[in-house]
Amino acid sequence: MNNTKTVGNQTDGRIIKSPGSNFTVLTQNGLVNCKARGIFRKYGITPVAGDLVKMSNAQGEDGVIAEILPRKNSLTRPPCANIDSIIFVVSTVAPPPNLFILDKFITVAAFKHIDTAIAVTKTDLAANPKIKRIYEPVVSKIFEIDYNHPSTLDGIKDFLNSKITIFTGNSGVGKSTLLNALMPEIAAATNEISVKLGRGKHTTRCVELYPYGTGFVGDSPGFSTFETAKYDNITREELPYCFKEFIPYLETPCRFASCTHTKETGCNIFRHVLNGDISPSRFESYKKIFEETPRTKTAFNKPK
Repeated sequence: MNNTKTVGNQTDGRIIKSPGSNFTVLTQNGLVNCKARGIFRKYGITPVAGDLVKMSNAQGEDGVIAEILPRKNSLTRPPCANIDSIIFVVSTVAPPPNLFILDKFITVAAFKHIDTAIAVTKTDLAANPKIKRIYEPVVSKIFEIDYNHPSTLDGIKDFLNSKITIFTGNSGVGKSTLLNALMPEIAAATNEISVKLGRGKHTTRCVELYPYGTGFVGDSPGFSTFETAKYDNITREELPYCFKEFIPYLETPCRFASCTHTKETGCNIFRHVLNGDISPSRFESYKKIFEETPRTKTAFNKPK
């Protein structure tokens, strides 16, 4: 997965940590501390974790990122690139799952063609069967984690093989704790849940990738809110195709060709919500996200 090499006085590598203007790049010769060329700032480009880059003056401990190789995808929050999969970590309690924020993130991942899974933590404290019921048709895998039974981690370990995977989720759900259980040597910082605020403290300050087998896993900063329209360019025409469970029913025309699948009479999607084929909570999330997305009549590419 590293695919790093040295050519002349340039070294290829992958950014594994990007706090501020300092970057840590993994090369075949080890880690290199780097700065980015000022030209990136001029054109509004920010190197992020996961980027494959070319560096100059990388013979010693310090280097300069001279070029960012083409990305297959990128996210603004968490800031990362070239991601194969995302594991959304949700807890059964403290804090309880925020399904709307989860749906927003899954929508962006679908738009970016990134595989998704959900890890449910704190199952020893409370059960939350609705997560499995709602999201089994939506994501590739759902992992229910109980640290009293280490075998519950086996499925995630298999899922991570040969991929670049980011862990993300609401603050305090246990991302760093889960990462520590998978890779004890990391010893990522964890904090107690803030009872007063009802959410966790942001212990992870930036995305950092850690080698895992032939791939990488990464922790990311916790978040409390997420605005799809602010971070990506999903249009209203594209949005229904970002809801995986909608797709089988989009081929059957609704009563009106201009149906937005939000409130129109004769909507095929709404009919399948009433029939129980689509989760009502997912449909409510779709309608809210629809209101945040821009109107456009331009041609678009359906997410695969």
